[in-house]
Amino acid sequence: MSAVESPAPRRWSGVLLPEDPSEEELARHWTLSEADKREATQSRGDENRRHFALQLCVLRRYGRLLEGGETAPVRILNHLGAQLELPPVLFVTGALRPVTEKQYADRVRRYLGWRGFDYKIQHELADWVEQRTLEGFSLAEVALRAEELLLGLQVVLPRLAVLARLLQSLCRRAEKQVFARIAEQLPSGFREEIDRMLEVPESAHRSDLFRLKAYPPEGKPDTILSFLAHYHYLHLIGVDKIRLAGCSVAMLLQFAKAARREDVWHLRRLPEAKRHALTACFLVEALKTTLDQSVEMNDQFLGGMCRRSKNSFERKQQEYRRRARDGRLQLLRGMEIVVEQDRQPIQMYLNLYAQIPKPQLCSAMADCRESDRLEVHGYADELNARISHLKRYQPRFFELPFEAQPGSESMLTALGVARKLDSGEFKTLPADAPVDFVAPNQPAGPPAKRGRRFEAAHLGDRAGAGRAGQSSFRKSVSCGKPQARTVLESGL
Repeated sequence: MSAVESPAPRRWSGVLLPEDPSEEELARHWTLSEADKREATQSRGDENRRHFALQLCVLRRYGRLLEGGETAPVRILNHLGAQLELPPVLFVTGALRPVTEKQYADRVRRYLGWRGFDYKIQHELADWVEQRTLEGFSLAEVALRAEELLLGLQVVLPRLAVLARLLQSLCRRAEKQVFARIAEQLPSGFREEIDRMLEVPESAHRSDLFRLKAYPPEGKPDTILSFLAHYHYLHLIGVDKIRLAGCSVAMLLQFAKAARREDVWHLRRLPEAKRHALTACFLVEALKTTLDQSVEMNDQFLGGMCRRSKNSFERKQQEYRRRARDGRLQLLRGMEIVVEQDRQPIQMYLNLYAQIPKPQLCSAMADCRESDRLEVHGYADELNARISHLKRYQPRFFELPFEAQPGSESMLTALGVARKLDSGEFKTLPADAPVDFVAPNQPAGPPAKRGRRFEAAHLGDRAGAGRAGQSSFRKSVSCGKPQARTVLESGL
């Protein structure tokens, strides 16, 4: 006979009982020992005994007790009743009297050796939550770990909503202390700059903070320049000098994400300490992410430049290989005419030009020479033709705070030479400039062009060094990770 169950009530306690448990689940979680049966039979009435056994198993399994009005599926109640030699039921009955419910809850706690959620436990929990919050744990992580802590201490968990409100209040109280601590460390001029950053100028439609939150677009010289301008702006207002003592990295990231999610209208409405602290954490993190985003866009632009150069080079190479193949046939035919016919030089040339016009022979030789030149320098020439786009942002890019791993100090020396070439201090490439990273098939060319190729090759080799972990940035989030695609592979 199928059991008829009442509609599942709302679980205020947070205990979610299985609606149709299997035999294995019943045996594992809803089996009573002999001592459990003796304790349950001390209750008066079949319904009270069945309810006491239910609360006993619920507390042992979930660490909570069912609230008044909450019931269990009929299958679980009949399984418990069968162990207590009680008749089966078809319907779930109503709640017990509040006094009886409280008495049974106290009996279950005493029997299992559990403690109630009293003021002493709340005080200990408050100190624990404050420490976890200062370590940077989110509210969800604190709630999960708090339940594990209380269950480890055998403390009966309160109602789910009550515990959530309590933990939220404790976390907010701890965060308020951190906000005040961070705000006190900020210079007054920096706090004024934050307030100005949250205002929208009349001549603009967006605030400065909104522009700093912008997601990096496709890597192009203009967009890279704008992000480099953001990085230098953050340096100008003194973000690199901010030291947030007492704020863990995890909490800094949490506050930075919170500031990124909110618009300036909402941030302006926050209390002063919280507004300044959240924005300061975002700016500290933005200094690092803006640097990484600039380098990533540089990587993207260099990759596109190399790809376009390679495609153009391969098209020319394919065309000139075809023309060189035809030219070689013409030259071989001409040599056959010269070798096979034993004539005087004048007659030999007249006979040769009569069969193969001289312009065709000159064109064939030019095609062969151009094909050979493309094989060696064609890719580099295509890159040099596009280096003017690179020069639009390269000088500012070289101003970033590069660092080198031990053994790669020559890269920083080469970077200093490139900076002096950009500033005009060096008109030509010095004789003692480190050039070991320049590809050996790079043509020398005139002195002015040597400097340009040196800078391009150095930028590519900085990218290769970053990918190999030999170079990084002082304020980068991702030091040593692949920063850009190397131009060195292009044949420079």
